[in-house]
Amino acid sequence: MAIFEAKREYCQKLLDNYYSRDTYPEKEKVETEYRLMVDILGQRKDNIALLTNMVHRQDELFESAEDMEDVEMFFKAQREVYDDAQRCLTDISREREYFASDADTIKAIGDITAILSMPRPYSRIGELPELIRKINTAYGALCSWNMSTMRKKKWFLPSIFVS
Repeated sequence: MAIFEAKREYCQKLLDNYYSRDTYPEKEKVETEYRLMVDILGQRKDNIALLTNMVHRQDELFESAEDMEDVEMFFKAQREVYDDAQRCLTDISREREYFASDADTIKAIGDITAILSMPRPYSRIGELPELIRKINTAYGALCSWNMSTMRKKKWFLPSIFVS
């Protein structure tokens, strides 16, 4: 029973702490696992009913366990990178038009968007740090160009920006 309780608590934690605040892949798998654990644990007072239910639902239990492997790995090792990519897109969303002539940056933005919208992005999350780096580099160059232009035109700049 402890295994089922731990799985139920883990799913509840994911749903409360992550899925309720943000969009992460395969929420439906976590919800399915949670409901399955609640159903199994609902029979724990009657050993015969519990065992009958477990045997009857063994295929569901195995399938759900397999489905959750990728989700568990995502939250252990990939969520921070995924969050960084979401933040990157949010940060540049208002300034995307400045990159209209930069095909590499537009492609990187499109690639990040595509990965984040995949139902199962796990195999491509490793690409995100390099894509984020490309966007940050382009953004830094854009900011430097803007500062240089402002200096050349002798626009008023607060002293913290003038070197």
